[in-house]
Amino acid sequence: MLNLKIYRRLINYAKEFDERVRNGLYEVVADAENNGYTNIAIVTHGNVTRSIYKNILNVSGKVDLDLLAITELDYHDGIFLIERNSGITIKK
Repeated sequence: MLNLKIYRRLINYAKEFDERVRNGLYEVVADAENNGYTNIAIVTHGNVTRSIYKNILNVSGKVDLDLLAITELDYHDGIFLIERNSGITIKK
């Protein structure tokens, strides 16, 4: 059984992780804009992708990823929109 102290640590870790993902994504986008790039590729592991779907794209439900899941995003004025994806299933 998971005690309360460990549970709180896990919750804090998840919040910190999500914040690092958010900050990192916006930092990469700002750098791309500052350098005049219109297309960039970001390669991540599954938990980063899940964090982006949940906390930036506001997709509710469980995000299941194939081994080679791909998401193409459009970004304008601080807003990300999903253009295309493959290998990703959202379970409600």
